[in-house]
Amino acid sequence: QQWPHSVRNKFAAGMNRFMSSLTDASHREKQSTVLYVPTEDLERLESQLLDDRELLQRLETTVIRWTRQIKEVLNATEESASEEEIELPTEEIDFWQRRFQDMSGISAQLDKRGVTQILDLLTKSSSTYLSQFNSWAEKIKSGMEVAESNFKFLSVLRDPCRKLYTSPVTAYAEMLPKIVDLIRLIELHSPHYTSQERITGLFQKISNTIIRRCKDVILLDDVFDGDVDDSARIISDAISCCISWKTIYDAKKKAHMQLGRKPWKISHSRVFAQIDAFMQRCQDLLVICQAQKHFTRKKGAEKQPIPIFAGTKGIDTARALQGTESRFEDSLKELRNHHTHIFVIKSTKYQMYFNSFKSSIKELEVMVQNSLTNAFDAVSTVEGAIHVIDLFGPFGDRDIVKRAIDKCSSEVYRMFNQRLEEVKAYFNKHRKNPPISDNIPPHSGAALWAKGLLDQIIAVQAAVEKSKFLVTGAFGDEVMFEYNQLYTALAEYMSKCYTSWVGTIQHDMGSLMNHPLLRRDSSKTLLLLNFNEDLLVILSEVKYWIQVGRELPRPITEMYHRSEELRVLRSFIMLVVRDYNQIIQKLSTEEQALFRERIRLLDTKVQHGLTKLTWASKGIKDYYVADCRQHAKTLREQVDAYMLSNSKISKLCAFVGEISLIAVKPKTVYALADFKTEQLSQIELVQQRVQATHKELYRILVKTYEVFKRDGADVQKHWRRYVRSIDKTFQEALRLVVKRSLVDLVRLLVGDGKGIISPLFHLDIVMEARELDVMPSIDHLNEIVLSIYERMIDSIGGISQLAVLLKASQPSGDPSMDGYAAVVLQDQEINKLYKNLFRALEGNIVNVEEFVTFWHDKYHEIWLTEMDQFLSRYAEMHPSLTQFDGDIARYGEVANNIQKEDTLVSIRFLRIDSTLLKTGLLSLCTQWQTRLTELLYDRACLKLQGLHTYLAQQTSLLIQPADSLEEVIEAVHVIEKA
Repeated sequence: QQWPHSVRNKFAAGMNRFMSSLTDASHREKQSTVLYVPTEDLERLESQLLDDRELLQRLETTVIRWTRQIKEVLNATEESASEEEIELPTEEIDFWQRRFQDMSGISAQLDKRGVTQILDLLTKSSSTYLSQFNSWAEKIKSGMEVAESNFKFLSVLRDPCRKLYTSPVTAYAEMLPKIVDLIRLIELHSPHYTSQERITGLFQKISNTIIRRCKDVILLDDVFDGDVDDSARIISDAISCCISWKTIYDAKKKAHMQLGRKPWKISHSRVFAQIDAFMQRCQDLLVICQAQKHFTRKKGAEKQPIPIFAGTKGIDTARALQGTESRFEDSLKELRNHHTHIFVIKSTKYQMYFNSFKSSIKELEVMVQNSLTNAFDAVSTVEGAIHVIDLFGPFGDRDIVKRAIDKCSSEVYRMFNQRLEEVKAYFNKHRKNPPISDNIPPHSGAALWAKGLLDQIIAVQAAVEKSKFLVTGAFGDEVMFEYNQLYTALAEYMSKCYTSWVGTIQHDMGSLMNHPLLRRDSSKTLLLLNFNEDLLVILSEVKYWIQVGRELPRPITEMYHRSEELRVLRSFIMLVVRDYNQIIQKLSTEEQALFRERIRLLDTKVQHGLTKLTWASKGIKDYYVADCRQHAKTLREQVDAYMLSNSKISKLCAFVGEISLIAVKPKTVYALADFKTEQLSQIELVQQRVQATHKELYRILVKTYEVFKRDGADVQKHWRRYVRSIDKTFQEALRLVVKRSLVDLVRLLVGDGKGIISPLFHLDIVMEARELDVMPSIDHLNEIVLSIYERMIDSIGGISQLAVLLKASQPSGDPSMDGYAAVVLQDQEINKLYKNLFRALEGNIVNVEEFVTFWHDKYHEIWLTEMDQFLSRYAEMHPSLTQFDGDIARYGEVANNIQKEDTLVSIRFLRIDSTLLKTGLLSLCTQWQTRLTELLYDRACLKLQGLHTYLAQQTSLLIQPADSLEEVIEAVHVIEKA
């Protein structure tokens, strides 16, 4: 109250405006309208209130605000909200419910005391704003009635529409007819909600509901990255739902127009514009799903690997499909980046992106067509061609690929027809003489050959029938007709072969088994199976006729039931034949004579199968086969033991024959004593091995003889012959030992003719008693080498002959019975090798003597000259210092030349070491230089002593004082002379 009047007035006006705006804003969020009643002092006298112009002005401002609020509510009611604001039927119902509640609230507020006070005061003040307010206030009451009526009628749609929000789209076809009828009911009976715009909008909201529900179930992430099959199913269900909605709408429209009195004036295009656009977008999504199935081979959420193509171009085709897949994924990724525009029906950007995607699909279809053509050109068989068509078959939904598949299908039938012609020509060419193997019977073999041809064309025909994507056409029908004709011809040929074979079979099959079990071969030594060939052929025919699939005649049926029994019996008889023949084939003629009595015993057991027993006999397997095999087993064990002994004897003799009596380490030069020791040790070692082998041979022969010692004289005769053959084998092994050893020794001395001879022996050249020679001497070396040869012969001289030990030797006169050493000494090859050895030893003596002469001729003066006598004569010659120097230097030069001489010199198989000789000669050269130097020293000392004496004499003369002029002059002459 202390404020000035003008300030209070401005403050109250501002506060009213602020509180009115605040109240309106806070309740607008709750979608309700509240009329703000300012806090004014209206309890004063009426005259005072009417005189307060500022108060009346503030109240008029409040009424103006109320008018605007009511006007906004009524205008919103009239427009019933735009399409952008209300999209669903339940939102329309909620809208009218809120309008009714809002208007009811406004009407209640108009009757409140604060509002009526302000209105009464303004009425008395004759406010010009009150008439407009009253006009809009009256409209609130009528608007409230409209809102209540619309809400009441629209409420019948709430529950059906709520079910739409949660039901699957496949159930919409059952729910939509009721909703259409309810909307028609509202149009016919509602007093206010009857305009064409409102009813059309209501149908549009049903379309929006369907679209929104379909958007909810269609997951774009699954369409692009998930299960394409499930996504395609969901999209198809959504399209079916939209089609059902249009169908139901048209059906209900037709029914109501026929039966109702009020015309159906709803705009069809406005109701289904969004539905049609949405269906198109769904069709686009189906195109995307289908493209993924085709170009990335998607089944569900998984990609299938690129199929394997046969032929030389298979890898290229697979790479082409890989490239197609990569390009498709790039295009799909580009479209995926703009997927948010897909369900924005009014968006034009999406159509631009999708058109670009479809253009890339067209290009990919051309690439797939080229891949199909290349893959098809690489195949050469009908099965391969069908395989290619089946691989590309899923692309058949695309026109350009479908035309290529149609073309390839025609080519497949052409190839099939060509194959039929080839089989037909081959069949007609060989039908009289089928190309079957010799071990296959003629009748069933011919039928089996024909069956093979039939199976070929059946396999091709099965592949044709199995293919899901092969296009038949008129030419395909002709090819199938040719197939049926060829099929019939082959089947008839097989029937004729069967009929011809049945005519050759005799009725008495039992007579074919009345033959002995065995027979001898042409040499009368081996056994053969004696099974009837005709019966064997019949049973063989039966085997192949069963494969062909024919029934057997009665006589053959009975015999065929025994075929397994006969096969087993033949197998057992063949065991007897094999056991017998293996024994005979293992033994040579001489060895068969050695086992004659045991073979004869086995022949008595086998004889029954050659004469008495037939294939119809009983108990063959249990008695005859078992008895024969038991005797054959005993004999085979004896023969095997004999053969094993022979094998051991051969290995032992071979072992002996490979031994060498000479053992020389590669690239080793021996001192003579070391060589002798090592070779004698080797000879002794070999001798022990040979004696052990001889002992083992003797043991084996004694053990083998245990089998034959009780046999007759004829067998004993063959045994002695056998022992002598073994003895000769061992004798030959010993001869080879000596021969190989001698060959090794000769090769060491003379080389193999392919390279330089490696030195074997080490010799030293030395000087003894002023003479040069090698140590050890050449004669001693030759003696040692020849003694080693003699020791070789002696090493086998003490071994007794096996034939003598086993009393199998022939009467005297056989040189091979004189002992192993005698046989070796008489061998021409060994004697020739001995002569080569002797010549090699003797031939190297001259070379050694020439080497010794070289050293003697070049340096003999050093050791042959008497040093004392030479120096005595040299001293008497009183040589000059230059001569002394030259003589001393000459011996130094000689020493240098000696050092330059080769220390080691190889002379064929000898390596001569000059170390000792060079050391001695260098020592002599040093002695000569020393003696000459000493002689020069003595001579110098003698001269120095004379000079010293002379100087002493002259000094004694000079130190004496001169007594006269003559003595001075003489002293001067002495000094000048000195």
